[in-house]
Amino acid sequence: MMPFYSIQQLLDDFAGNIPEALIPERSLRPFKAWLRRWPAEIIAGFTFETRLGADQPQVDFSFNVKWPQRRQLATVAHPFIDNPIWARLYSLILYWNMPDHPLHDRLESIWFEFDGNAEHIQIPGLCFNAVENNLSPHPTPLWKHNPDLFFQQVFPLLTGQPLDDSVLSQVRWCIDQLPAEVEISYLCAMLSRTEYCPRLLLEGFSPDSLRAYLRRIHWSGDWRALDNLLEQHIATVDEVCIDIGEQVLPSIGIESRGVQSALKESERWKRILEPLVNDGLCTPEKAKGMISWLGASVGQLPFHHTTMYMWRIIDHLKFVIAADGALQTKAYLSWHSVEK
Repeated sequence: MMPFYSIQQLLDDFAGNIPEALIPERSLRPFKAWLRRWPAEIIAGFTFETRLGADQPQVDFSFNVKWPQRRQLATVAHPFIDNPIWARLYSLILYWNMPDHPLHDRLESIWFEFDGNAEHIQIPGLCFNAVENNLSPHPTPLWKHNPDLFFQQVFPLLTGQPLDDSVLSQVRWCIDQLPAEVEISYLCAMLSRTEYCPRLLLEGFSPDSLRAYLRRIHWSGDWRALDNLLEQHIATVDEVCIDIGEQVLPSIGIESRGVQSALKESERWKRILEPLVNDGLCTPEKAKGMISWLGASVGQLPFHHTTMYMWRIIDHLKFVIAADGALQTKAYLSWHSVEK
């Protein structure tokens, strides 16, 4: 039997070049204590979420568990069921493993996000991707056409209570208003937050179609901040994050990977980050740390018998407009591996 090898060991052995300016060691310690209980073989990579402003040391940590690893996930989750949130999550994972349950062949993956807050670090935010049939070679996205599987089964199971009718009605209406070209990439339950508002992650917008959609759903956020952001700092709208209560909440997150080009990744990201530094949305030290993160290596992982390519990438930036119009910038630094 192969010796147990944890995500914490993976961080120590293979994450290399973790920039202290972006991801302070003191911010990593609570995660490492928690992640030593998680087997690295259930994930193909992980992501650090870090704030780019000055005096913003919080780091969040996330990873994706896909359909083939669902059985191992049940084993991992079981020791935590004394916590009521984990007990409910464990029930959902068991349903995911039951061939006759609606979630079994539709739930494609679960993103686990752990906020860098020592008090709540063991309670994850969860984002779910679903398809019509996991066994299909070309599965069709599900959530836009069948959101009730999430809002009437997954979300109430995780929160311990049914979604309020007024919120459910608002969510359905917002989904009905989506343009044909926009898909729901993930539906989320942010269990680590104080309020369990459903979160939608949407992909396929252009800047203009995003503005039009937000007008249709009566978004009450800061339009001036949104227009400034879209005109000055966002070349591509890759994903949009909205939270929904009885109305659409005024905060919004917009993710961007920037325009692809023939430039080396380090040069491409330098060009993307330079105006953010000039406008005070990213410190020079953190911009430098992001560039130092980029890289690749070849080697073997203790739980794989084949040689692997291991990549350190900047996955995307996220611009968050708060309810008061304040703008925060985040970077998502990812490590992932693929067979050579």
